[in-house]
Amino acid sequence: FPLPPPPHTKSTRMELYTTSSPGSRMLQVVATACQLVPSKLKLVSKHEHKIPILSAPEPALQKELRSRVIKGADPKAPLSLNHPRAIARFLVRVSRNEALLGKGPLEEALTDELMSIAERPVTQESLDALESIAARSTYLGSPAGVRVGDLAVYAALHPYASANRLEGLPAQLRRWFALIQNHHTLVTRDGSRCLPLLPVPSPPPSPLFASKSAAAAPAKAGGAPKQGSKAGARPAAKGAAPSAQPAKGKKEKKDKAAKKAAKKARLEAEAKARAAKDIGRVDFRVGKILACEPNASDASLYVSTVSLGGTGDLKKQVVSRLGEYVPLEKMKGATVVLIVNLPEAEFGGTQSQGRILCGTDSKDAKKKVLVTPPAGVVIGERVQFAGAEGIEADTVVKDKKLRPVMKKLAVVNGIAQYAQLAFKTSKGNCTVPGIAEGTIA
Repeated sequence: FPLPPPPHTKSTRMELYTTSSPGSRMLQVVATACQLVPSKLKLVSKHEHKIPILSAPEPALQKELRSRVIKGADPKAPLSLNHPRAIARFLVRVSRNEALLGKGPLEEALTDELMSIAERPVTQESLDALESIAARSTYLGSPAGVRVGDLAVYAALHPYASANRLEGLPAQLRRWFALIQNHHTLVTRDGSRCLPLLPVPSPPPSPLFASKSAAAAPAKAGGAPKQGSKAGARPAAKGAAPSAQPAKGKKEKKDKAAKKAAKKARLEAEAKARAAKDIGRVDFRVGKILACEPNASDASLYVSTVSLGGTGDLKKQVVSRLGEYVPLEKMKGATVVLIVNLPEAEFGGTQSQGRILCGTDSKDAKKKVLVTPPAGVVIGERVQFAGAEGIEADTVVKDKKLRPVMKKLAVVNGIAQYAQLAFKTSKGNCTVPGIAEGTIA
């Protein structure tokens, strides 16, 4: 995204130029939760800008901004950020509180989804989606605590709630709203709040404690005596049946174990569905290298002409950095797996229209072997993954969608896999001969 020059200032603090936009309101909440206001961050409301801008005039912060957010930028050029999500992530990282971004791929993905919901106008559909999450967890972003996704949604819902429409929030979302707005992180060190505290109707109990409350209700209704109460203590009659309390305790333990197992299965199913959707965006095809030559300007690069078969015998030119690892004679005529829906890129002055996949041994980084389809497979056939069959690939897969997929490609017992899902064709699985365990790129 374009980066405007930061406003002229002699301040040694970061400066956030705020507006009345939802994104700006979210950033004020995030900055407060990160304890950056006012010691490290100054909020500026009077300025000529129409969008929120973060300026980091101090050299040390400029260096951190450049290293964490923008790679390869001009080291002498002043930097500022003007995209709310990028600013939010930078504020979290500069405060050294990166747990707010989520722990693990599942929480990070949920954080992105919540921030996306928060950027859109509040609708009944978005409220229903948030209610379904709140009904399963104390917080939206993670069962363990507040995440940036919670802060973003809170900032988005605050105007909706302040317009006397609290009853319009579903029950569990009201409970979550009350919990978040009273969270200690949303109060600055001088006791002020970035958003005013709103009166919220009595919320229902958290879903994590609802079962305990329901179990305790019959005991209270029946007037059970407190432990140690003399008035309620009565000796058991002779021949009376033994108490059924131990049996109840065993049943409760079984119920808890069943609920825990069901939750674990649900989370695993959601993770698999998300992984299948991600891999479905990428178009992996079986190809055959018709010709391969070293790049004229860089011998470490191979320039290959790859056939994808089909009507008209579609061909693609692919540049790969395999010159130092795979002999030229093993490239020529090889049947390979390649990604065909990448945007065109230039390497060594030569255009490349895809990526040939190659495995790297986990014990020897210099040992690289081409990912190999099984014998007899049709050239041009799309490589499939369990659960992702039938998902139509993007016309051009963007880098931000490709990167998380590439991180999960691996060699397991000689089989090419994505998140434990084998690369499969009509003739069997794709392999990486000579490598038992490793990565794929």
